[in-house]
Order: sequence, then C-alpha cells, then structure tokens
Amino acid sequence: MAPGVLPYAVNAPQWSDGAHAVRYVALPSRPGPDGRPEPVPIDVLDVHGWNFPDGTVVVNSFALEEEEGSPATRRWVETRLLLKEAAEWAGYSYQWQDDQRDAVLVEAVTLERLAGDGRIRLSGLVEFKRETALSFGAPGEIETVRVDQGD
Repeated sequence: MAPGVLPYAVNAPQWSDGAHAVRYVALPSRPGPDGRPEPVPIDVLDVHGWNFPDGTVVVNSFALEEEEGSPATRRWVETRLLLKEAAEWAGYSYQWQDDQRDAVLVEAVTLERLAGDGRIRLSGLVEFKRETALSFGAPGEIETVRVDQGD
C-alpha cells in the first residue's frame, strides 16, 4: 500500500445486499522534517468526527461473489470516491467493466447483476447517484467517517 493510504473498517457498515466492501482513506502528503513526504495530519473535532485535510480521498469499493461464499469468485462492481477540495467534498462513482481491468466514471450506478438463483443482487447500491453522494453530512464533514464508528 502506498504511504498515506490507510485501510479502515466501520462498526456499523451500510447494508449492501451481500456485497464485499473494502474501504481506504488516502491522505495528502507534505515534506517532513527530514524532507521525505509524510501524511498531512487529520484534525480531531470536539463532536463526532475528524476534519480531513484538502486532498484527502475516501475510497469505498464493492465486489460480488459469483459463487456465494467463495471469495475467489469476487468481481469488482463499483468504486466510490469522495475527494476533499477547498474544504468541500465531491463524490464520484466508478462502475467496473466486465474484464475487471478498468472502471468508468458514471452519473448513477445502474447495475442489474443477477445472482445464480436469478435474484437481483446489489439492490442497495443501485440508487447511488453523484448528486446524492454527499447527502450524509453537514457541509465539509463526512458523517460516515466518525471517531466512534471506526475500528
């Protein structure tokens, strides 16, 4: 993993209809005392959270198992990014291509993947849209990344 990219988990993850999720925070860097890059620190707020520096990226990627219970059959379906610039967060969603080599920026995720039993999986993810990506916190805050939720 690159310096400044930190995996994290949440105590109460969102419902994602059986999807496997991985989460990372990528912090911007600055020159340290020895001249080598070091991550810019996160300010701790008095009430429920952190103030991430501009340039922070929060990543949430989802994969589905083609065979339920078999992690070796996971295929990436969506990656969501939140980027903090000028004290505001911007949300982006990328849908993975079938060959798993690349993902493309989308305005809304419109997946209709079917599980082997014919039922639609990812029904909890289908509704994600860029304009609603930031509806979970006050301006400049990420309500889903709180001090009392992280592991």
